[in-house]
Amino acid sequence: MRTNLFELLLLILLTIFCLGCNNDVDEQEPLSDFKVLPRISLNGNDIKLKNDSVLYDPRNIQVFDSLAICYDNNGYTAFSIINLNDGSLIRRFAQTGNGKNQYNINSLNLNRINKEKRHFTLYETSALHRFFKFDLDSLIKNVNYNPKLISTLPPEFTFLEPTLLSDSIITGNISFSKLDSKVIGRFNVITQKLITSVDLTMPKNDIFKEYYDRDNIGWTKSALGGKLVVRPNGNEIANFSARGALFQIFNINSNATRLVKEKLYYLPSFKIMDLGHGVVKSKFTAANRYGFNNIAATNDFIFTLFNGKPSETRESSALSSNIILVYDWNGNPVKQIILDKDCYQIAIDPQNPKILYALTAFKNIGIRKFLLDKSNGG
Repeated sequence: MRTNLFELLLLILLTIFCLGCNNDVDEQEPLSDFKVLPRISLNGNDIKLKNDSVLYDPRNIQVFDSLAICYDNNGYTAFSIINLNDGSLIRRFAQTGNGKNQYNINSLNLNRINKEKRHFTLYETSALHRFFKFDLDSLIKNVNYNPKLISTLPPEFTFLEPTLLSDSIITGNISFSKLDSKVIGRFNVITQKLITSVDLTMPKNDIFKEYYDRDNIGWTKSALGGKLVVRPNGNEIANFSARGALFQIFNINSNATRLVKEKLYYLPSFKIMDLGHGVVKSKFTAANRYGFNNIAATNDFIFTLFNGKPSETRESSALSSNIILVYDWNGNPVKQIILDKDCYQIAIDPQNPKILYALTAFKNIGIRKFLLDKSNGG
């Protein structure tokens, strides 16, 4: 009798243990992939700005050698160019309005162009959905500089942080499109055709099954909010989600898009609400968590600023983090870096990959500089 009771208890314990290890039920944590890997603390130095008016409210940063371009919407212009050597403001650009060289500045996305040192793109995620190419040096020298209009994209789909692989191909993460369940699109500006590839990752359990219904797939892609970065001297693109925790790494050549690796840690949690009169919106639930605030890359590594906090966190620190998870371009975890201050955006200039720049958060808004080397991920 005692033997049977002991065996029964052992069976129950084994069942509980197996359920705890079941990846089909439990969410995974990105940090768990880094438990046995190096954990490095990194101290930085603030870039001393000339005065308080150099930056208004920066929300994003890209670095070109000694110049930083920040999305710094002051209600009149969208971007500020900062000299990182002396902390001076070089100029502001992208004026709001409907006239020539004016933009919907609340919907602008800036991205660098792979293998071009001094060029970048601007994309309006809202109407008119225009995609421009800028020459940084000409922009600085000429106050009346006109960027090159690459294309006005059709409204049937929206790109998230698209990149220009050539003057005729725009590649990006697709949001708000019911074309299919694909997450990566390549838009040919000559033929005006969109080619999609690589399916959105599906979880192994059925908890989020409704997210993948035909009518909901666009909302799911939008809720994830992918962050894209291109390998500086390669054909790879990394996509890390801003909400939920998902990453996908692709190899893109002239003929096809190949998935190198993907991993779904956890999905965003939201409800789709029909408000009547043809109005539908999504609302994040209390269980929803942020994923990766943004990413930066060198030719060897992908640096991800991991958040992981509930999106309903009310403190000002909800959108900031000091945790950088470093992956290689095969999707393997490499190192964890802990910054000495919270930040909400990071950037690395491919021309000087030993320096990481960060926008420090909220009360102490500014740009902080961290030195990377071979021992900490550089």
